[in-house]
Amino acid sequence: MPLEIEWKFVVTRLPALPDGAPVRIDQGYFCGGAGVPAVRVRLKTGPGDSPARGTIDVKAEVPGSRREGSPQTCREFAYAIPAADAAELLPLAPWRISKRRWVLPSGIELDVFDGPHAGLVVAELEVSEGTPAPAAPEGWAWRDVSSDPRYVNRMLAEHGVPADAPRCRIG
Repeated sequence: MPLEIEWKFVVTRLPALPDGAPVRIDQGYFCGGAGVPAVRVRLKTGPGDSPARGTIDVKAEVPGSRREGSPQTCREFAYAIPAADAAELLPLAPWRISKRRWVLPSGIELDVFDGPHAGLVVAELEVSEGTPAPAAPEGWAWRDVSSDPRYVNRMLAEHGVPADAPRCRIG
């Protein structure tokens, strides 16, 4: 079973958005509630003239893996589907998020959320088991939320941005 081990940070200060065009990601979730695996449809578009890509994904947290000072660990299955099918499925999902993603040379995925989640900026870094939390890149400030279930994308889609979430200052 494929595992995704990642550190997740709420970015509170960013000198500037990265160069280059981001990938646009629209995600819809079909099941909610803590402890229930996430079933989502995802449509990625861009950058530029790149063809859109669709997936159906199932993500399930590894029981007992969410601990303070540890990365998130999930079982993740992703299956490619036609982009047109993903576009038709998205409106059927009861919970949605939209974001723009830049993948940095360091491997950090920087997500800038749009719509009702605007103002939230999250950085994620997939790692191997036992990898310590990375330091924020120069000029950045961030807060580790890897152990906070409120920042799981499905929970953001279902419940919105936590009231105490810091907003990112860019520039």
